This record gives sequence, structure tokens and C-alpha cells, in this order.
Amino acid sequence: MDYKVLYNTQINNEFKAKGEIINFPKGTDEGYILSLVKNKVIEVIEEETIQTKSKKINGKDK
Repeated sequence: MDYKVLYNTQINNEFKAKGEIINFPKGTDEGYILSLVKNKVIEVIEEETIQTKSKKINGKDK
């Protein structure tokens, strides 16, 4: 699952920029991910949103 970083921060000992799209390695503690979502550090990106953005970038949304 993909997540959008809501502000410049450090996640998993790596600095992440606001707006960056990230995903977590398999086996990452789900409690850790949920705490980041609850604290509004990251937000879940819905699959439809990713496909819509991809279409707009590729010029197919005309």
C-alpha cells in the first residue's frame, strides 16, 4: 500500500519530503504504520487516486 508524506519528517531512519509517496517494506510493524496515520504524518493513497494521477500525467485524461 502506498502512503503520502504530509510534512517533512524522518521515517524508518530516512528523511522524507512533504508530498513524497512511500511504501513500507514487507514485515513493517502495522502498529507503527497505524500510529503514523493517526498522527497525520502520512495518509493512505487510494488505488483510484494513483490511477487518476497516472492518466493525467500521461495525457490520457483529455
